[in-house]
Amino acid sequence: MKKAMAIAALLAVGSAASASAFTFDQNKMTYGAMLFDSMPQGDMGDAVSSSLGLGVSGEYLLKDNIKVGLEMGYGFSYDAKGAVKAVDSNYNVKVFNIGPTAKYFITRDKITYYGLVGLGLYHWSSAKLGNLVASDSGTDFGINLGGGAAYELNKNWTGGLDLRYHSVGGDLDSNFVNVGLKLDYKF
Repeated sequence: MKKAMAIAALLAVGSAASASAFTFDQNKMTYGAMLFDSMPQGDMGDAVSSSLGLGVSGEYLLKDNIKVGLEMGYGFSYDAKGAVKAVDSNYNVKVFNIGPTAKYFITRDKITYYGLVGLGLYHWSSAKLGNLVASDSGTDFGINLGGGAAYELNKNWTGGLDLRYHSVGGDLDSNFVNVGLKLDYKF
């Protein structure tokens, strides 16, 4: 966790330094919250079920159709299933991620379609698995790709659907597909 906090601090300092290179305009900011279902794939998907999660984001309009931002997400609990559940029904994995994103979007009428790419640090922790495996945790690097569509509810609010694919290396070494409902507020 200390490594994740140190890297998050470096990201914040880097963002502040790059922010001083241009004039900040609050009217170009968008803040968002997303409720999502995160479905692990591959070996992890065989061992644990999907998890409900919550994400928050902040984005800045850099150019006409390009936003850059920072987002955080937390998968509350990927609970044991199948053979793993037979060994220990209390086994679970939790994942927190933070990282920068870049978004390209097109707006038609009141609907905005977007594609997104992001980098991230994924801090995870797993519970002890019976008497077989001790509890563990770590921080790994990953990427996420995604897209979505949002409908303009009024001048400041948009709501929509978001689909993401997260690929995480290191000790976690897993992929996740996230489907979410997103609500954004822009100035």
